[in-house]
Amino acid sequence: MVKQARAEDEPKHAPKDAIVELAEDGAGAGGRADPWADGGVVTIREDEGADSLPAHAEEQEDGSVRLPLKYPRTLRWRGSASGQTREEHYDALVLRRLTGADIRKLAAAKPDDLIPTALALSTGMPRGVMTALFDMLDGVDARAAGDVVAFFTGAGQSRTGR
Repeated sequence: MVKQARAEDEPKHAPKDAIVELAEDGAGAGGRADPWADGGVVTIREDEGADSLPAHAEEQEDGSVRLPLKYPRTLRWRGSASGQTREEHYDALVLRRLTGADIRKLAAAKPDDLIPTALALSTGMPRGVMTALFDMLDGVDARAAGDVVAFFTGAGQSRTGR
């Protein structure tokens, strides 16, 4: 499938007759610094979006998804009851599919807490811990984690057979 690039989508230095090639096989643009340098043709993965997993996500046999963090984080917190300081290093998140009860809890969450609550429900982490971790995550990792939850609740459901 080939679509003509619109002028407003093109960088200023792009050729006026550039063609954007949408690859059905998932091939990307190859990481070139200037994708327009290849004769004005850019390859874009058609399967990226709300109904697909991030490329580095790993689907597990049980239907959960292991998401390696591109920027691992170490979270330190103190429990109010024990007063002890704990430290955990996160280099990946394991997210599971949400249940109807999870979605009900998510619907009751405040708008500011929607994403951290969804991630807490999906990872099984206490909401306070996930909120603190979410606030520390790099934007790339936060976005990827949100994309996994979107995959679970969107059109991606039919792809796992669950």
